[in-house]
Amino acid sequence: MTPWRHLSVGARLLAGFSVVLLIAVILVMVGLSRMTDLHHDIDYLVDNRMESQYLAEELRRDIFKAQQIALHIILTGQETDSSSRAAIDRLREKNNQRAAGIEANLRTDEGQKLLNAMQDSKNRARPLMDRTLSLALSNQKDEARQFFHEQAGPAHTAWVETIEELVAHLKQKVAESHAEADAAYHFGRNVMLALAGLALLLGASLAIALARSITQPLN
Repeated sequence: MTPWRHLSVGARLLAGFSVVLLIAVILVMVGLSRMTDLHHDIDYLVDNRMESQYLAEELRRDIFKAQQIALHIILTGQETDSSSRAAIDRLREKNNQRAAGIEANLRTDEGQKLLNAMQDSKNRARPLMDRTLSLALSNQKDEARQFFHEQAGPAHTAWVETIEELVAHLKQKVAESHAEADAAYHFGRNVMLALAGLALLLGASLAIALARSITQPLN
């Protein structure tokens, strides 16, 4: 005796459709949950890690730009134009803002450690470069070149190296976030396919059981 035997035909149909509807609701809820997780992963990738990488690369670019202006002053003892020194200051201000943006987005101890190392190197290199520029603009070109080669240059190189390490770290984190988002997508897709297959199987089994419960008594 089947469990359907004591129910009327209407009750059996209602029960069958209710089970199918419940399976569909579960499938939709699981799908929405996985889509929400994937949305969060993508937001974190774009708004946090990719932004930090972009800021670090822009910071590195402007440091090299400021270095080119500074080297011209050191080698010639003259500014390329009256605003060359002011241009260096503007680039520095932009980079201070970028460093603050990177710090706001960092979520790892390793990243914070690299950022702190970069800031420490910057704090050592900038005063030395300022002194070099002052010597050069005071028509003490030989002293400026010597000071650059002995102190300012090595300090600036060490600063650039810390920036390169930070950029490499941020690139690695972007790649990791991309892999995590890709894994979340594939997991969600597989879960949806598995649940869809299960829903079809249960629906077919339910339909067969329901049909037999109705036709067997008639036969």
